[in-house]
Amino acid sequence: MDWRTYLFSFDGRINRAKYWLFVLVGLLFVAVMVAIAMPYILIARRTAGAPMGGFTPLLIVTIIVEFVVLLAYLVAGFAIAIKRLHDRNKSGWWSIVFLVLPSVFNLIGRTVGGPGGGGALFELVGLGLSVWAFVELGCLRGTDGTNDYGPDPLGGGGNEAEVFT
Repeated sequence: MDWRTYLFSFDGRINRAKYWLFVLVGLLFVAVMVAIAMPYILIARRTAGAPMGGFTPLLIVTIIVEFVVLLAYLVAGFAIAIKRLHDRNKSGWWSIVFLVLPSVFNLIGRTVGGPGGGGALFELVGLGLSVWAFVELGCLRGTDGTNDYGPDPLGGGGNEAEVFT
């Protein structure tokens, strides 16, 4: 599997090791993106009274580039999660439950929150879904052998030590 298929294809299966590789490299990637953007954000905040509200052409280009890169990262994240769900013999539609619904429940919890607002219950449901996603995607083994979504990524017939070809 080449890196384009690994990151942007929604077909096939990947094992836990390739999933965790994406998660760990992704965390490093996001940290670098924040470190690059932070000086520009601080400069823009300091010069908010300046023409264009502190938005220099360099800041605007940086924001556009980071938006495009983070959008590609989001698509890759969904592709990785879907292939991991395929390894568990589950439909990619489960990614909505694991990746979208926790954020929706947390947003609802914060919106209806406040004294006696009951928002904590929604946030608790979001947390529960996130824990379920962590276990399902990151901890449980994939199905042995071929399943509905393709051959076992750990199965024989190839060089298992090879990560990408």
